[in-house]
Amino acid sequence: MATYGWLSSRALLAKERVVLFSSAAPLQEVQRGGQGGGGGSNSGGVRVAVHGWVFVQEPLEGDEGVLYRLVSWGLMPASCADVATACTTAKRGGGKEGVKDALAECNKHLRPVLAGEQEWLDTADGVVDCWQLSRTFSAHARHFFVDNKRWKALTVQACNMTFPLQTLSGPGGHFYDVITIPSDRLHGCLTRINPSESVLWLTVHDQEHGDSLPHVPAPVHVIDPVGITVVSDIDDTIKVSNVLDKKKLFYNSFFNRFKAVEGMSSLYQSWSQDGASFHYLSASPWQLYVPLMGFLDEFGFPRGPLLLRNLRFRDRSLWSFVATPPLAFKRELMDELLAWLPGRRLVLVGDTSEKDPEIFQAVALAHPGRIAAVVIRYTPGAASFEAEQERVRALERRADNPFCRWFLFTSPAELPRSLHALVGQGGAA
Repeated sequence: MATYGWLSSRALLAKERVVLFSSAAPLQEVQRGGQGGGGGSNSGGVRVAVHGWVFVQEPLEGDEGVLYRLVSWGLMPASCADVATACTTAKRGGGKEGVKDALAECNKHLRPVLAGEQEWLDTADGVVDCWQLSRTFSAHARHFFVDNKRWKALTVQACNMTFPLQTLSGPGGHFYDVITIPSDRLHGCLTRINPSESVLWLTVHDQEHGDSLPHVPAPVHVIDPVGITVVSDIDDTIKVSNVLDKKKLFYNSFFNRFKAVEGMSSLYQSWSQDGASFHYLSASPWQLYVPLMGFLDEFGFPRGPLLLRNLRFRDRSLWSFVATPPLAFKRELMDELLAWLPGRRLVLVGDTSEKDPEIFQAVALAHPGRIAAVVIRYTPGAASFEAEQERVRALERRADNPFCRWFLFTSPAELPRSLHALVGQGGAA
């Protein structure tokens, strides 16, 4: 047991899991002399912001148990409880030899959708598949059912180097630190993914339990110090979420399979091939990190760090999550990102459903010359396209920056696929 000041750390236990979150690190001049700086000569390298989460996964019941729980919470049709009962009965009566037949029998008990009822759920031919909804909920919500672990001392590895972190995990299980990887250790551990970006991997080093534990490693995106970084919102910008309808938003987040906005992944891939790096920004909590990373991979979006919000049900972070508007949260994260990437210009991509245009204008005003373009997707809902067009153009006029282009679009096909054309100097498009 190590001691950090007056705190005593605790070793990682076999049942505890660690998720390392992806990050970006610009190549830059760093001081040689070990982790955290120190004396010595300057040499190129990367400073990596390490952020992760330690927890114990609370066991979720099987499909039937999850269905019972969701029905009791009023989140699923009541007849899904009948489906669960039928499945339980079939399994118990079939024995080991009859499990396959029992599961087939379970799948017959699907809930027909009545007119005007459960319209926010995905259906196939007018039928709610209780089983698929249950499994999707378990996959999307499982990290809300965890026991966070504090006072944990972590060690990470990258480029065949080992880094004992200087901070312990906090009350929410999250830990933060910065490590330095000198340039002479980068050779051989970087994988080039576009003209200005490479990736290395950060893993949990667990001396006591070896490498067999299912800890989630993290890609570190090593990017050139000068270039373009796309900061993209997620909900209703690249993922269909229906933010303006809170009930639909809830079910799209936890029960329905994630759906991509058509054409956005192809557009982003074109920008990536031209040298853009990517960050993804969402007001969702970190508990959705794993399914959101899966969404990006499934639909072929360029990989990049996710920037999400802290949420812990037992302390002030719950109140902060509810009380802090997305405007303040997103503005703060973009200010931090601009400081972390001082030589890069940003392309900000969002939508009209909430306050993205206003947030982006405020960032552009606060950081002259750092925002290359503002790209806004029109999402039908509260206002007409003409009204949103005037809203965006008014913000652009007040920003008064001829070197920052503004775009309002309904389809990705309306936007330049060339990064150079996107950020070229000029007025509104």
